[in-house]
Amino acid sequence: MIRYCLIFSYRGNEFYGYQIQKKERTVQEEMEKVLSKIFNEKMKISSSGRTDRGVHALGQVATFDASKEMDNEKLRFALNSLLPKDIHIESVRKCDATFHARFSAKAKTYVYIIKKGEENPFLTSYVFFLHKELNLDKIKEGSTLFLGEHDFRNFCTNKEEQSYMETLYEIRIHQKGDYYFFVLTGTGFKRYMVRMLIGTLLAYERDEISLDYIREKLKKKEKDPTCFKVPAEGLYLKEVYYEGEMEK
Repeated sequence: MIRYCLIFSYRGNEFYGYQIQKKERTVQEEMEKVLSKIFNEKMKISSSGRTDRGVHALGQVATFDASKEMDNEKLRFALNSLLPKDIHIESVRKCDATFHARFSAKAKTYVYIIKKGEENPFLTSYVFFLHKELNLDKIKEGSTLFLGEHDFRNFCTNKEEQSYMETLYEIRIHQKGDYYFFVLTGTGFKRYMVRMLIGTLLAYERDEISLDYIREKLKKKEKDPTCFKVPAEGLYLKEVYYEGEMEK
């Protein structure tokens, strides 16, 4: 068997998330359907992680095994010829059998985009619109509480996890014109975690909560999730990081 690694992007607005669902259109289903056609065998892919309904990806990673060897660029061309236009394969590589898109990942970066001003129908699925100027200094002040290793059980919707511990290495927030960019890099992100972190920071910026609210949610060991969450529109999986084991 030969293990392949794919790096690909997709627009999440017309998918019911990444993971296969019984009756809904998903990224995984579209990918496996085309791979099965190309290799003439039933294919199963493993990604670096699931993205939820409406979330986009710029650098999602997946691995799969096939009995037939194909040239990397020819496989990339075949995939892009057959896949729907809202999925695009950026690169194809062959990798060691020990490499796994999910379990070998060391860190991920997500980007969330907010646009100031009235809604634009051409951008509705790709940014979150706000009708006010944001106080970035205040948001950055709140974001420092999330840096480092924490138990994020109250900033996600996962239930009965063995561990809610993750490490946030960096939260960068900057403005370019009418756009605000939130860039978060960490060891991993639980379900809705990025959206709940940003929603909480926006609530602090609006004076709806205090810094003590954030501190208490981080300290509390009982499940009591924050009620603040931004929409999926505007969220992108930007990059997944590995330690050089991707290539043979």
